[in-house]
Amino acid sequence: MAAQADPNTSTRAVFTEVLINNPIPDHACEDWKNQVKTLKELYQLLANHPGMSRNNEQLFAQPAHEKNTVYFMWDFDKKDAQDRWVDVVSRSVMAANLLLDQPPGMLDQMVSMSYPNQSGEKPVIGNDIKYAARKLT
Repeated sequence: MAAQADPNTSTRAVFTEVLINNPIPDHACEDWKNQVKTLKELYQLLANHPGMSRNNEQLFAQPAHEKNTVYFMWDFDKKDAQDRWVDVVSRSVMAANLLLDQPPGMLDQMVSMSYPNQSGEKPVIGNDIKYAARKLT
């Protein structure tokens, strides 16, 4: 599991180190690995820039001392990753709710709207799938 830092007790410097030191999965495709390596390098350079010096020692959850161009770019990549994480979590909850039929009939309605010319059997969502879906909520 990837290392984490608490935004209320960890500094921006600690957050940067945690992000940079999280391992890249060996099974990832080479393009993805190269992109992540480059982003880690960029993130480290931005964090070590003199324009970040006052911000680095603050708690992550505190507003930055200096909101300059270096801080903006350091924060930009983090926010992009944060937005993607929120999207993954919210889609997981939505998928679980649809598979668990909450609200009832919503999955059938979404399928009908997405594929209006398709009709036919409606496969039964088994208990094994529902059990796995419950883990997402």
